[in-house]
Amino acid sequence: MKNKKIIMALDGVKNGKTKFLEIARNENKKYYDDDGWWIWNINVNNVLQLGLKRLNISQKDNKFYKFLGEFRNLINKYYGFEEIYSRKMIDKFMNNPNTDILIFHNIDSKLIGNLKKEFDIYILAIGEEKDKNEFKYICDETLFWDAQNFSDNIYDLLDGLSK
Repeated sequence: MKNKKIIMALDGVKNGKTKFLEIARNENKKYYDDDGWWIWNINVNNVLQLGLKRLNISQKDNKFYKFLGEFRNLINKYYGFEEIYSRKMIDKFMNNPNTDILIFHNIDSKLIGNLKKEFDIYILAIGEEKDKNEFKYICDETLFWDAQNFSDNIYDLLDGLSK
């Protein structure tokens, strides 16, 4: 039963995050009987990349990603872009009756810590079982995407957070 909206910061291994989203959406009721959650994914890098694309800077090589990182640091330093954008998206999400989950990807850990003080944000890390002992994220919970019960763990987590 989805009574409460969920704001989440998602970190970890790419394959696991992709599988998490697939299971959470539950298209065609592939994983469980309930309808899936309606998810908005937010990544500040995607917004910045759109700006660069308008400047015809789109070849995604090492130079591009180095510039993107420096650009992100500068726009945050001078304009507080990431915080302004994140707050705007939280507000938009909270006012949209059709969305269940807002997921932040690649968000600055200090910023998410500050936002967590103000908003109910759940920090989830996704890892691999073989790296269980070395997997060190500061988060509310860690799930291992190659665990046999990964889809059940996701359903139980989201069901609990949305009550």
